[in-house]
Amino acid sequence: MIRIYVLDTENLKNGDFAEQCRALPFGESEKNRLLAINNSKYRYESLGGLTALMRLAAPSGHGGSLEIVRSPSGKPRFADKHAPHFGISHSRAIAAAALGDCLDGEIGFDLEVIDEGYDVNGIANRFFSDKECQQMSDSADRTSAFFSIWTAKEARAKLSGRGLSSLLSEKDSEDRRVYEWHGAVEYGGKRIVISLCAYAPIDKVSIYTDSEDGYGK
Repeated sequence: MIRIYVLDTENLKNGDFAEQCRALPFGESEKNRLLAINNSKYRYESLGGLTALMRLAAPSGHGGSLEIVRSPSGKPRFADKHAPHFGISHSRAIAAAALGDCLDGEIGFDLEVIDEGYDVNGIANRFFSDKECQQMSDSADRTSAFFSIWTAKEARAKLSGRGLSSLLSEKDSEDRRVYEWHGAVEYGGKRIVISLCAYAPIDKVSIYTDSEDGYGK
């Protein structure tokens, strides 16, 4: 099972940023990385992703270290090899984390807030494969279809650790067999599209938000 926690980063602005960073259980390097971010929007979205991860990890039952380390490409993971895999994403003041329950099950995770003002046709013609363009054209809601395909590409890029630029340049996805899960949630008056990717079948996905009292609090 993979659990996803979604939160509104505007709610974090009521607290002191530095104090919230210090309260995270993910190690000094991750705290320092957050504190070094100058862009106000990005710093709260980054804090939001880790706050969502903290709320998922707290009741997970994992008793080891939750220190986060990053690969040369920037892909985060827990330093403890016995800890589960996770993913973090944020879009337009919405942040989220996904936490798996399988120790050897890497995941790729991405979400996007749907923006009706996007030039979906222009971007699709530039970056989508012929199959993806056809999939979008066949959909009754081209904008939602665009964001579903885009988040899937992002999720695959995060899963592989190669980065989105490599997938866009290839207009392709992944050499290995990748299993996908796609969903959507209405939250804070926004429509949010979510994609998960893994190298093993995704059996179940549960989505929680910070509006649900009692979870991760």
